[in-house]
Amino acid sequence: MTAADVQTLDIQFSKDLAQYWGWFLLWGVLLLAIGIAAVWRSMSATLASMLFFGWLLAFAAVIARRARRRERNSARRARHEQARPTGRPPPSVPRSIEGHQADRRQRRRQRRDGDDHAQPQEIPGGDMMPFPP
Repeated sequence: MTAADVQTLDIQFSKDLAQYWGWFLLWGVLLLAIGIAAVWRSMSATLASMLFFGWLLAFAAVIARRARRRERNSARRARHEQARPTGRPPPSVPRSIEGHQADRRQRRRQRRDGDDHAQPQEIPGGDMMPFPP
């Protein structure tokens, strides 16, 4: 088929097609609108589900963080209650800075004097440590 044939191409429409062309146009527009609505619904459903699950995860994180904090606080409370009757400080309380510095000075003196072999030391709680802290 050449370009001259295309210019002279005679297309025959049936009389029904020519008579009801408005209905065919309406049908095409309706199908186009339904297709656009289907794509829009798909995108909006995706967006809605993403937002829902995002908020669900955010709320779950907040609840988990509160539960973890509550559990940690109850564990601390339990340690403090266990440590109170014996008169010892709770295990979560760190050693004082002064006591730590005094221990360091004592170890330096022992090394300087040549007495650096490990002697068991008594801990205030009654336990024995094999090496100085």
